[in-house]
Amino acid sequence: MTTLLLALPALAEENAKPPQYRVGDSLAGVELTTLDGKPAKVSAYAGKTVALVFLASFSRTAREVAQEVEKRLKPKLPENAVVAYVHVESPVAAATFRKEQALTGDSLLDPRADLLTKLGHKSVPAVVVLDSKSVVRLSEVSF
Repeated sequence: MTTLLLALPALAEENAKPPQYRVGDSLAGVELTTLDGKPAKVSAYAGKTVALVFLASFSRTAREVAQEVEKRLKPKLPENAVVAYVHVESPVAAATFRKEQALTGDSLLDPRADLLTKLGHKSVPAVVVLDSKSVVRLSEVSF
């Protein structure tokens, strides 16, 4: 657990706080960052169902989940649904992980696990499904 807390400093700081976002809450105002450092608002996905898949390269389970998402989930998604990977690590680690896992689609950064902890999660992988209005409809650790 020490390694996880060092890698995800927000988790150590946020342990006692209740989730800021729950099922039924909107994430439209939330902003993450792309791998190249540009801001990326969750509201940019408006009109689509979005699965935010939180991952980190240090998690063997997250690597397995990434492969399952790519091979089994993505081909079955309806046209208006997308998967966005949210990397809970540095941009360099995320870019390397993305390349090694051959991830397709968007990759976003939450390097201090701020959003992850605001959703009440303390580990990866985690998935958050948003409806077409960016409202949380499912929030689960692993899957």
